[in-house]
Amino acid sequence: MERVLFDGELALDHQATWHLIKSVWIDSENVEEHDEFWKDIWPEAKLDVTLNTKELAAFHNLPNMVPVWHGLERDDSKALGFSWTTHKGVAEWFAQRFARLNRRPAYIAAGYVSKQHVKAYLLSRGEHEIIVFSDNLEQVRVEPCTAKGIHPSESSEES
Repeated sequence: MERVLFDGELALDHQATWHLIKSVWIDSENVEEHDEFWKDIWPEAKLDVTLNTKELAAFHNLPNMVPVWHGLERDDSKALGFSWTTHKGVAEWFAQRFARLNRRPAYIAAGYVSKQHVKAYLLSRGEHEIIVFSDNLEQVRVEPCTAKGIHPSESSEES
């Protein structure tokens, strides 16, 4: 995908291209493996082509400063990544999922992002996923997570 995109074969101003990019993102279990690719592609995102109609309507209903959460398997504010959620229970579930898998304590990061810095708001898997660069987050804190959380498939569209 990287070769096709950056060789100019797909225009980054078309919804079909972003539909493909979002599909690859959503199907990727470990986006950190291709960190540089995502660091190159997400800055190009424009909400009018990145979001579908449902996502755009939900995005407009968010407050200007969006509260977001991110599940972690370690207390490391330097490893926050691009993927956040507007649903705290979903972040808790992800924190517990990876912590259990790796037999570590779970942590959750919380913060705020201005809507102007959001690259995408993905609703298709119930994750209420906000794509944002961590340097655009404000008031970030990392703390232990003891809650079980809510599996994304069980979360409602309202966060």
